[in-house]
Amino acid sequence: MLVPKLQENFTFEGFVKITAVVQNETDKITLHKGNIQIVNQSVLLENKTVNIKDFIYDKNTEKYTIIVSETFKRESQILIAFDYNGILNDNMIGFYRSSYFDKDNQIKWLAATQFQTTHARHAFPCFDEPSFKAKFTIRISRDDKYKCISNMPVNKTEKLKDQVWDTFHESVPMSTYLVAFVISEFDSIGSEVFKVWSRQSVIEQTNYALKIGTTALELLGNMFEQKYHLPKMDMVAVPDFAAGAMENWGLVTYRESRMLYDEKESSAPAQQDVASVIVHELTHMWFGNLVTPEWWSYLWLSEAFARYFQYFGTAEIEKSWNMKEQFVVEQHESALIADGLESSRPMTREVSNQSQLEGIGDSITYAKGASIVRMMSLMFGTNVSELALRDYIHNNKEKGLGHPDALWEAIENHLQHTTQSVTVKTIMDTWTTQAGYPVVSVNIDDKGKFLITQQRFLLRNLNKTPTNVTWWVPLTWATQTEPNFNNTLAKIWLSTEKDTIDLKIDPKEWVIFNVQSSGFYRVNYNYDGWQRIFNVLNSDKFNDIHVLNRAGIIDDLLNLGRAGLQDYETVLNGLMYLKQETNYLPFKAALNGLDYLNKRFAGHEEHSLFKEYVLSLLHDNRKKLGYKIAQMMID
Repeated sequence: MLVPKLQENFTFEGFVKITAVVQNETDKITLHKGNIQIVNQSVLLENKTVNIKDFIYDKNTEKYTIIVSETFKRESQILIAFDYNGILNDNMIGFYRSSYFDKDNQIKWLAATQFQTTHARHAFPCFDEPSFKAKFTIRISRDDKYKCISNMPVNKTEKLKDQVWDTFHESVPMSTYLVAFVISEFDSIGSEVFKVWSRQSVIEQTNYALKIGTTALELLGNMFEQKYHLPKMDMVAVPDFAAGAMENWGLVTYRESRMLYDEKESSAPAQQDVASVIVHELTHMWFGNLVTPEWWSYLWLSEAFARYFQYFGTAEIEKSWNMKEQFVVEQHESALIADGLESSRPMTREVSNQSQLEGIGDSITYAKGASIVRMMSLMFGTNVSELALRDYIHNNKEKGLGHPDALWEAIENHLQHTTQSVTVKTIMDTWTTQAGYPVVSVNIDDKGKFLITQQRFLLRNLNKTPTNVTWWVPLTWATQTEPNFNNTLAKIWLSTEKDTIDLKIDPKEWVIFNVQSSGFYRVNYNYDGWQRIFNVLNSDKFNDIHVLNRAGIIDDLLNLGRAGLQDYETVLNGLMYLKQETNYLPFKAALNGLDYLNKRFAGHEEHSLFKEYVLSLLHDNRKKLGYKIAQMMID
């Protein structure tokens, strides 16, 4: 129960009752308390008050321990109650205040929440860890001019004296970080089962979000063969919001720029941003909310799938945007950069303090995680992946908690009909429990045999970090005789530092490994191997090579040069084919990589030569496309 005071001093009063079952005999209760002041507390055991001897508070862990006068027996039920108060802060975490100006230039106040990762404790005392799922019944007081929404629909609304009290239906079991409520004067459009909310002056800009949201929720439910679990969905555009968006179950909150779309004024990238972020957040209704990673160490089980479907789910709604292809240059290649640093961390990692917790939401968790999900789908087969994800959700939804081993088991069960001798866990643990990724070097001899080696790829190795690390690398390839870029299933697994394979092909043919950049690794070739690839790229048959491999070749070349694994003469020669390229993706990959060189050359005499080189790559396309100088009106 909460009483926020938006019209007075921006404080709130609260009362919480927690019912818990004792797992082991103890005379202590430890939960979390943040920036709130407890006024009164009590503990009941089987409906009888228990004497509280003492309490201890650890400011570092924010753990609040109550010591009682008797020992709770195993399986006994206790009730913990707190009266407390707090401040509606303005730092956009916990239970906070926000404001905006209406069309009459009058300031309007609202209160909203942001509880991920450990901020629910700033709104009410609780067991604030993801595995402690509970059912929540929320009751909030408000002035008559405000509207209040939460995770669940309103059960009843009562007027007591000069205040309105909204009581919401009891929630399904969920983690504390997914609890949410917003008290505002916002307007809404939509139906009882799906509404979007915003400031009154921009409510027309929520139409696209409503369209995408309703479509995505149905699409994802069908895709996972598990209908959305709650009776309603609200999406709210909040003026002051630190994150891009937050997947609170049944009440998703967004930064305004991530939910509002003006059909007359907004750009195409802004429209794509709105659509893809909405799909990302709604994916969490299954990956993260229904099945929650049992600890923050496995956050990628939530965020990797949300980032993956941000592209691959949106691709099913806005089919003309080429979202599946964009994923490679926007997520896969950026993750290769982030994971090529010595300081990179594994996807699954230890999280035992606040510093580690604050660092868990990084590019490795999101972009690499999504790239590994894509690799998993392509190397095991999209059909296997789809069936496995459905099973993972279905098998774990009752418990409500997820672990990587449960995902590997679901995949394994759909691979039993194959001849694969190694377990999925053995393969995938190399990608999720160790940092970095390999560069696969391919050396082709004059008899058509391939010596293939792997080592950890590092952009710079200043601390002599070991590179003799191995992964289970799914090798795929296409050749000049068999230019099949559609088969991404792993043909051979490279699990040792080196191996020799005989493809029985003409050594004068081009061979390209890592079909469609499906694997999370880079590929380097010997001199002759590169030259044969360059020859086809510079011919009128360059389209024989899949566009994602053309983009991957460009990205690999530039970063192999940056890491000192390839000479820049080869790198820059390889980019020359871009003069005839007409697809956006290889250029996007090139410009990402060339930006590094641009910064390195800045301030040096050679910078002008570098710029001439880059302009030479663009010249033919620029001449063909032309350009217009926008006319600006200056008063």
